[in-house]
Order: sequence, then C-alpha cells, then structure tokens
Amino acid sequence: MVDLAQASPPRLLFALLHKRFTGTMDVEQPPAGGQPGGVRRVWFSGGMPVFTNWVSGPDVLGQVLLEMRRVDETALMRGLEQMAQGGGLLGEVLARQGTLSNEQLTEALRYQCARKLAHIFGLQHGQVTLQTGTHELVEMTGVNVLELMLAAVGRHYDEARVRAEMGNHLDAPLRTTAAYGRYRDHFRFRPTDAPLLEALERGTTFTELSQASSGGARRAAQLVYVLWASQMLFTGAAAQQVAAATPRPSSKPAPAPAPKPAPKPAPKPAPQAAPEPAPEPEPAPAPSSDAEAEFVAELESFEKRIAEEAHPFALLDLPLDASRKQLRGVWSDLSRRMHPDALQSKGWDHLRERVTDVFAALSEANTLLSNKEEREKLAEKLERGEDVSASADAEAANLARAAFESEVIAREADRYVRANKFERALAEYEKALELNPDEPDYRAAAIWCRYNISDKSRGAAVQAERELGIVLADVPALARAQMWRGHVLRDMGSSGAAIICYERALAADPRLIDAERYLRALKRATAQPPEDKDAKKGRGLRGLFGKR
Repeated sequence: MVDLAQASPPRLLFALLHKRFTGTMDVEQPPAGGQPGGVRRVWFSGGMPVFTNWVSGPDVLGQVLLEMRRVDETALMRGLEQMAQGGGLLGEVLARQGTLSNEQLTEALRYQCARKLAHIFGLQHGQVTLQTGTHELVEMTGVNVLELMLAAVGRHYDEARVRAEMGNHLDAPLRTTAAYGRYRDHFRFRPTDAPLLEALERGTTFTELSQASSGGARRAAQLVYVLWASQMLFTGAAAQQVAAATPRPSSKPAPAPAPKPAPKPAPKPAPQAAPEPAPEPEPAPAPSSDAEAEFVAELESFEKRIAEEAHPFALLDLPLDASRKQLRGVWSDLSRRMHPDALQSKGWDHLRERVTDVFAALSEANTLLSNKEEREKLAEKLERGEDVSASADAEAANLARAAFESEVIAREADRYVRANKFERALAEYEKALELNPDEPDYRAAAIWCRYNISDKSRGAAVQAERELGIVLADVPALARAQMWRGHVLRDMGSSGAAIICYERALAADPRLIDAERYLRALKRATAQPPEDKDAKKGRGLRGLFGKR
C-alpha cells in the first residue's frame, strides 16, 4: 500500500515504469461533478498502464473517437444502435462494421486510457494498493508514461504544488542527467519549452527559468517537476558536482533533439523502454554524517530481519495483539522514513537500491497485517509456537492468486452473459465465487444467470429481486446489479421501481448503454401519449450518447 501524500502520482507511475511493474493498482476515485466515487483499478504491463476503469463521462470512447475525428456522428450513431440491439463493446462493434481499423481502435483506446489516467494526477491524498501478477490485458499496448506525466502535470500542478512537493530542491541549482538526453523525445515537449530545456541541460536555477519562460513560473515549475519526478534532474550539490566534472557546451546540447513532427489532432503515444535514470557519471555520495550512520544502522537491522525471514509482526516491531490503529501509526512512520523517494533530499541516493528492497518487504508485511482476519490467524499460529517463517508470504501469495484467478474466470463468464449463454456463465461465476466468495459483483451476476435459466415466473422474479437487493444493500453503487434488478422489476410490472434502478445504474456507470436504452423505453411507455414533436425526443446521437 502506498500513501499518495508520500509518493505523488507522477513519482509513483515513474517508479512502476522503472521497475517494469506488471500487475494492478487500485486507487480511490472521489465523487465529483456528478461522477460516482469508488475504488478504480489500473492494469500495468512492463511498467506501462494498459487499461483503467476510472469513470469519466467526457472520456467515454464515443466522445474520444469524435474528438480524434476517427468517426463522424452518423457512423457513431450506427455503432451505438448496433450495441443497443446486439450488445458488445462500442470499439468492437465499430471495427466489425469497418468504421475503424484495428490499429485505429488500439490508438483510440490507448489515448482514452491516457485521458482517464490524467485525472489521477489531481489526487493529493489517499491510499494506493499495488498487486504484482500477470493478467489477461498484458498484451495490450501501453501508455507512454513520460508523455502522460508531462500532460497531466501541466493540467494539475501549479508552482505552489510543485514547491510543496520539491521543497528546497526547487530553489537549488538544477541540471539534467545523462538519462534525460536518451529519453527527451518520449516526453513530447512543446516547441516553446525548448529554451527552458536547453537552460536545464546547461545548468540553471528556477528563478532564471521563471524569468525566461513565456509561460511564467507555472510552466517553469512544471518542467522542473516532471524531470525531477522522473529522476532525470540533478539538484543542489549534485548538479554543481556534475557541472564541474562534465561541463557541457551551451551552444549545442547533446544529443540533439530529433525534428518535431507536425501537430496531430490527437496524440499517438509510442511504446517506450523503461528509462534508466541512473546518471552517467554517478556523482560521489555526500560525506557521511551521524544522521546517515544512524539510518544505515536501522537499514541493516531491517535487512537482517528480512534475511532471517522474520514474520510481519517482528519485521514491523509490533506485539501480536497489535490493533489496526497501532499498525497504522507504525506504518505511517516507517513509510515516511524508509521510502526510497525520501533519500534524494538527504543526499543518500547511493542507498536507493537497498532501501527499495527493504521498503518492498515492509509494504508486504503491512499489507498482510492490514487484513484483520489474516492478522489474527498469523497471531494465533505464533502463539501456538508454529513455524511461520514463510507462511506470511504464502498467505499473501494465496490471497493474491485466488483474487486474480477469480477475476480471470469472471471475465470469461462475462463473455457468456453478453452472448446470453447463461448456463455456462453461471458455472464460471460459481467457480469464481469459490475462490473469492465475498465479491459482490460475482454474487449479483450469479443471481442474474439463475433467474435467466429459470422459468421467469413471478416467484422466480421475486426471489431474484430480493437476492439482488441484499447484494445492493452492501454495495449500492454496483452498476450492473442495479441494472439487472431493474430488468427483474420490469418483468414483475414494477415500472416505477425499475426506472429508479436504471437511474442508479447510470449514476454509477454512465457507460451502461443497456440501462439507458431500457430507461428511455420505460419512461416512454409510462408517459402520456406524446404528440409528434415529443415522440422525437430521445432520438439522435444525444439520445443514445447523452452529454458524455
């Protein structure tokens, strides 16, 4: 688990890129602008994000395709109508119709993913949960993280926020690392950024950049922060040390930037290799101090515990009866002091590799103990004197494996549901529930499948509606469950209650085209006979696509 107050979204995404992380990241999306809140997921492959379920009305695929000019309104209308009739995903429907090529669809999905991810950069607080492991989206083309960082920082960061995160680094001497020269083109800087970037290559200060920038201090701060967050900027003594060791000519930076391509209607991110942020040559470490010696001693203590396979309680120095509050207090202190990003400000970057390994072990211990059931189970084993030297890792691995396997199975079941093969879907959902019995989405899907293979009598409908209601009492924002409950209520003749469920489903997920279609149909059926001019309401692009 990562605290965004300690590791901002730009630095977190770059760290995952650098580590070539494959797995998932869960982050809390706060409610805003009519959009529902909830935990959203980002899937990564090789350090690059490949998909996210972040909810953003303006970033639905249809709107993205219109803005990219990949489709016109007529073609989009045909695709939406086909979706309403036969189901499926909009991109797949448009590809089958020949409106989009596979390459254009891939480009649009990658651009849509980048637009959604940019919203995460606005978060300044909250917990992020990372889970390593392969997934079925691993073959998708990833988003260019460096380009995403520059664009999203440009949207969400001003000088005050940069200063709050960089502290004294912002006012220290500044100079780019050797890695910057290799990865400069991945950022896709604006042409007007060129003078500022050349100054950073030569060595400069933030005050000088602010005076030279046509965008003022805000743009200068954004460029400095992006390079600093991606570990391609020396600050302070390190910048001065590199300047003395390897002076660079001011007239011609090396390497020379490639010619800028002509502007396009929408960006087309290119796959990128993970940057190698270690500078060449490496500046000498700062002289040893009492504070550093004390930190190294603590680091060695953790390394010894890890080598001895200490259990999570011992690793975090917690009693077996530790409460959740005690764990949060200890973790808050450790995550602040032992986080790799805290090293640069102290001049201890030469310890980064060791600290990264220790911090990963501490994070795993915190993740396991954060689960009340697993914490109590581990404490009971320790009190009985059982050998648990490797059990904590096994428990965590088993939990992660079960969650992942259940998700893969459920995705296969979802395909059967879209094809109206409810018996096969039910069998898959039941397998997923064996691995993850508390997942409300799987429970709701199984109820919906059982209803569809029943005789759909009133008794079957009443039972399905009641079971869906129990699931929704715990998770009211479960969009598909709200829609399915609306379907069952519609079959029971309860049009008013069904309309409420469809509206709740759309509030939770505006992309549910089926909920929108049934909602319009029910409202028309329950309204007074309309005049001709009113009968036309709801038709056209806005009727199906709305303002999203």
